Amino acid sequence: MTIGTRALARANDGLLAENIWAARNAHAERLAAIGNIHDASILRLQVLRDELIPHFENNPKARGIVDLVLVPGHPPRLWIDMTSYVLMAPDPSTYRVQRDSFCGHDVLHESTSRSATIAAVIRHVAHHLVEREKQLMLSASDAADTGSDVYPYSVMLVWLCGLTFGFCLFVALMQWLGR
Repeated sequence: MTIGTRALARANDGLLAENIWAARNAHAERLAAIGNIHDASILRLQVLRDELIPHFENNPKARGIVDLVLVPGHPPRLWIDMTSYVLMAPDPSTYRVQRDSFCGHDVLHESTSRSATIAAVIRHVAHHLVEREKQLMLSASDAADTGSDVYPYSVMLVWLCGLTFGFCLFVALMQWLGR
């Protein structure tokens, strides 16, 4: 290599190094912006959580259902109950109340207003409490139905079937051993 080509190679290496440095800085700035958005989402959800707590802490029925747990994953989520949560989507200033289901996610509410989101969460919990009460009433009526006269007969029928099956199995075993 001649002296002129070495100087040119060093100059090109400097240009490449300078571009690598600029690319790394741009990437670092992008990561910092994403981190700031993530932190801002966590803070917004924390404020929402702090405003929701007084609505549920004095209600014993709601305490059994409502969790209000902030999980700072990606994306951060404020879990309302076992299947519903609030996240900041599609942008960092929009609250989205979502419920997981067998078919995916159901969007229950989406707004940039924190007060509207609080009202939507309270409405969702109220509907959840009514559904729970209906299920408890149905299970109580089912328990009352099992106390009817049919129950002893079904137990006796199962017992007789088991006794008959055991006797048949015993006879078959005795014949097989008798050979």
